Amino acid sequence: MSVLESQMPPVRRAQVNGIELAYYEGLSHAQIAERLERLAKEIALVLVEQNIRLALRICRYCYVMDRGHIGLEGPAGRIGDDPELVRLLAP
Repeated sequence: MSVLESQMPPVRRAQVNGIELAYYEGLSHAQIAERLERLAKEIALVLVEQNIRLALRICRYCYVMDRGHIGLEGPAGRIGDDPELVRLLAP
């Protein structure tokens, strides 16, 4: 158990094909962002997130989905600067 997990243990934990999954509940957006940023420095993460600013801040490499397809992919810095991102995020 990492230092991070001892401070805020997960509500549920599972292991699937050797991959450990943890589910956290009842955290504020700021707490989630802080924990994800710290975890991303320790381990590889797969983050599925609607908050693009949070995702770009935490991830090094991103896939932006558009109607079930990959609309953009690449390093987070390049994705954040891509004008196509605005079009993909529009309703």
